[in-house]
Amino acid sequence: DNDINHAALCGMADRLESSGANIHAVLVARHGRLAFERYFKGSDEVPSRFFGVRVRDVSFDADTLHNLKSCSKSVASLVIGIAIDQG
Repeated sequence: DNDINHAALCGMADRLESSGANIHAVLVARHGRLAFERYFKGSDEVPSRFFGVRVRDVSFDADTLHNLKSCSKSVASLVIGIAIDQG
């Protein structure tokens, strides 16, 4: 996309990575296509054989699975709200 400022997005991702914030990824979609993606390393809950769940550092990528927990409820309520609004 010519209207995407990749240098600005890279700069933003670099600042996020160096900030110490536990952000797993930044993805930007434009016109239904993935225009930018960057993955980071950070702590996340991972399954443990004996103790249920533990936290460890993970190097995230496009194939890393995430436990969405309650995020799905927010997305579902948004979609239902849009559907109600549009009749």
